[in-house]
Amino acid sequence: MDNPFELTGPQFLVFYLMVGTVVLFGHYLLRRFVESGPSPRIDYSDPYLLAYLRGGEIETMRVAVVSLIDRRLLKFDGYHISLESDKAIDLVRRPVEAAVLRRAQAATGLSVFFDSRTIRENTTEYKQTLEQLHLLPDKDIARTRKLLL
Repeated sequence: MDNPFELTGPQFLVFYLMVGTVVLFGHYLLRRFVESGPSPRIDYSDPYLLAYLRGGEIETMRVAVVSLIDRRLLKFDGYHISLESDKAIDLVRRPVEAAVLRRAQAATGLSVFFDSRTIRENTTEYKQTLEQLHLLPDKDIARTRKLLL
């Protein structure tokens, strides 16, 4: 075989395309082997855990808003989200719902409603749970992925 650095035009491109394909496929197999394991048991009754898995913090906030509107604790007039009643905060159990209701006390518009750091901070428990179940990469997995890359 010729020295790959002495290949010309199409031969050079084909050689490095094959090498790149083999390396990427090897990386895929190695990562799959390192991160594989038994399927975790997840609590399907928690809509916010599933929402975080599907779309992170923003999706969790969206599901909380829709749930609270459906339960008539929040109202949405097409532009603003506001509390239906001042006692609504006392009626919820989950921290993310309470954070959404506190944010809605200011009757904010949609464009700034989801920028709340307080609501995002109340979704960290879902992230931690999903990391413990290995459904999201934790710090160890992220470090391993960097090493493999």
